[in-house]
Amino acid sequence: MSDPEGKDCCGCRNAHWEDLGMHGVRRLVRGKGSCARQYQLDLLLNAEEYEYCELTNQRVGVLIIIHEANSSPFLWPTHVMASPGMHTHVEIHSSRVSHSDVRYKVCTEIDEYTQTGCQAACLYQLIVDRCGCTPYWSLKHQSAHFDVSTCSLHSHLNCVQRQVSELTTDSHVSICHCDTSCEYTVYTAPTSVSHISRRDYRHYVTDKHFYTVSNSLLQAENIRARTYGEHINQHILTFSRSLEDFRYQVDTLKRNLQQVQQNVNGLMDQMYKRTWFHYHVGLNGIEKIFKHGFLPQWKLVDVQFLQPLVTGFQVMLFSYDNVVTKMDMTSPNEVAMRRTMYLSMDEQLNVGMELAIQGLDNFTKIYYSLLDMKPTTSYIVTPERRYDASLLPIEATREVSAVLRAQFTAISDLLARYMEQILTLRNVLKDLYISHSGLNRTAYEQVKEAMRQTALDLQTHVELFRTKAVYRLQEIIELQSGHFKKQNDSLFSNWARLAASLDNTVHQLDMINLDQYPHIVELGQDGEMYVNNIEKPLSDLAEAGLSNAVADSVDLLADRISGMKARSESVAYLWQKLEEHYLTVWRSMLNEQSLKDLYTKLNRDVKNIAQNPSTTNNLRAVFAHNKMLGKSSVEISSLDPDEFFVLLNADLPTTSVRTKQSEIREAIGQFQRLTDVSLQLQDFDRQLRQSYNNIRNIFQDFTQRSSLNEDFIGNNIISLSIKMAADGHERITETSAYTIYHLLRDIGILLLLFLGASIITIVEMLDIIVTCICCSRLSNKDKQSNVIKSSPPSPDTLPCSTRHVTFQFPTENHIGSPTKPALKRPKIEYYPGEIDIQTNIDDSHTEIL
Repeated sequence: MSDPEGKDCCGCRNAHWEDLGMHGVRRLVRGKGSCARQYQLDLLLNAEEYEYCELTNQRVGVLIIIHEANSSPFLWPTHVMASPGMHTHVEIHSSRVSHSDVRYKVCTEIDEYTQTGCQAACLYQLIVDRCGCTPYWSLKHQSAHFDVSTCSLHSHLNCVQRQVSELTTDSHVSICHCDTSCEYTVYTAPTSVSHISRRDYRHYVTDKHFYTVSNSLLQAENIRARTYGEHINQHILTFSRSLEDFRYQVDTLKRNLQQVQQNVNGLMDQMYKRTWFHYHVGLNGIEKIFKHGFLPQWKLVDVQFLQPLVTGFQVMLFSYDNVVTKMDMTSPNEVAMRRTMYLSMDEQLNVGMELAIQGLDNFTKIYYSLLDMKPTTSYIVTPERRYDASLLPIEATREVSAVLRAQFTAISDLLARYMEQILTLRNVLKDLYISHSGLNRTAYEQVKEAMRQTALDLQTHVELFRTKAVYRLQEIIELQSGHFKKQNDSLFSNWARLAASLDNTVHQLDMINLDQYPHIVELGQDGEMYVNNIEKPLSDLAEAGLSNAVADSVDLLADRISGMKARSESVAYLWQKLEEHYLTVWRSMLNEQSLKDLYTKLNRDVKNIAQNPSTTNNLRAVFAHNKMLGKSSVEISSLDPDEFFVLLNADLPTTSVRTKQSEIREAIGQFQRLTDVSLQLQDFDRQLRQSYNNIRNIFQDFTQRSSLNEDFIGNNIISLSIKMAADGHERITETSAYTIYHLLRDIGILLLLFLGASIITIVEMLDIIVTCICCSRLSNKDKQSNVIKSSPPSPDTLPCSTRHVTFQFPTENHIGSPTKPALKRPKIEYYPGEIDIQTNIDDSHTEIL
């Protein structure tokens, strides 16, 4: 082989088989090492002994003659004998000889010239001159002797054989006068021979690397059909590796499911803690504050102060009007009566003033306890985290905060105005009591009207505050709390369903695990043993592979895989719902921007409270937490929002406020991909069915044939291995080892099929052996090999008929080449006289006779 640049290399490290186009003949070429410097030609030959006539006791066999590519094949260079029933191993060592010494100054340096070619021409001429005929294996188109007949059997035995014998002795140089080639190759071929054992007989039935005998023999000899080794190996490996791939994928999927369960459990744990923090401590805390803190305080202020002010206004004003009228009509001398009436009315005015003052004070307290972090008596939600209840008031009351502030401001102004008007009434009453000038009727009427309008406005704003702020705030809190609770419950209930589905998926994977299908696993293991050349006959493998247990197990396994893939849609739906619930909860309560705004506002409120000395104690009461003990209000107020968040949540492991909503969606999407059964198992059900059907068809074809006759192998099968050694040895000037490309170019291998006979003489046997010698030559400078066929001999010269097979390979045979042409079937022509099989591969040729 050679690469496109002409360098010796090997692009293929594995064995490569090529069909030589004959019954039972294959060639195996192997490349070893980083560069292919060692090659081997393996042939399994079916000699078809029964097609030849028996002559002597010799059996049909093969004669291998090793010679240079441009020289004619003769027995005297190097030859090896291979017989049926034998395994013959030939190792060829080559040495390149270059005659540059003075002792070899007489040599012929012509590209077309070879010493053996010269000797072949000499032999032919000697036979024509001395025997008067041409041997049947001679060149067919010798124009100089076109009128010379082919030698008969008698001529061959008595004349031709003698000429050949003379030329195979040392006298051939002087007879033919053939100069030595200036450069040529010398070959040595150490040979080892061993019998094909009975074990080998069985091995040939099941071995992957041996090709079938001809189809005609299947009928005549009832021989078991063979399949291409790489073909059956490919399908057995595909099936075995499909099982291994499936096992690996199932194990991977189970690990993914377990890992996802752990990750999602951790995510849900954090979610639970965070939602518990917001719902149970935040919204639920607000509900408790609102129901047990704000509402009772509001009702107290409303019932005890605001309502008495509004409803008691007429009573107080009626009493005041009576007292003023009586005092105005009473004589100044009636000091005791006037004093009694003055003190009585002043007391009533003081009661009204006290109600207004307490109402304003308590109303302000409950308002700021809700909005400005001032704790109330029922503020405690949990003993250790009192501050938690105030983390979401602004967030929860955002919608009504404007109404709250507006109505609080209006009611506060009205109460302050009411108190001013009471003070004005007291002054009017005091002037009337002290002075004797009489009642200032104009001022008195103006004050009465102003108080009447203040009472009406106060009643209106109190009602607005009650309906637009208090009741609406209660409705918002309950609605938000209920909505969040519903989403939170949906989130965790969906996760519970998803977790159950993941557990069920693991259970289903355990059910389709290959451990439950021992017949399939055993078939896959046996197939691996067979492919790896471990003793595992194909007949045993076929018997196991065609069992009903394996077929049923494959169908059951494929059906379960298909079922799991179909159910994966429901799991995908659960993942989708989980993501929707998660994002809903996130948007409702866990949105990072809302949290940042919340803690920024809370931090600002803390700073405002800390700057007011009167509220320092309230601040300390709000943040009475073991993580904050030892920190002053100034230290707390100096924290930024992020530090404040960390400080407030120091004992609560939760997701960071910096966690993005997109990160949650990406994590859930990754979880879904890792647990997608349909994606992970892909089309394993189809692959398993298809790969099993392929090898089952092979097994069925194999078992339909009868068993192989061992005697047939012993009489016909020749196992031949020809190996080119990696290195030669130096002879004269230079030594080189050859790649397969140069080897086939420089070496011709003549395989001679010969016959034996038991009914003719030894002389006749020698004649038959000699007549099998073939000569080939190159007819042009481009080294194109020509197929030479002799003239058909007369029927009385040959004891039996033989076949002439001619075929030619593509001009390039580079193993591993992506553009390797497909081998064509040889053209087969039949002639009654000789076997001349010649293959052309580039410049090299192999001749089998």
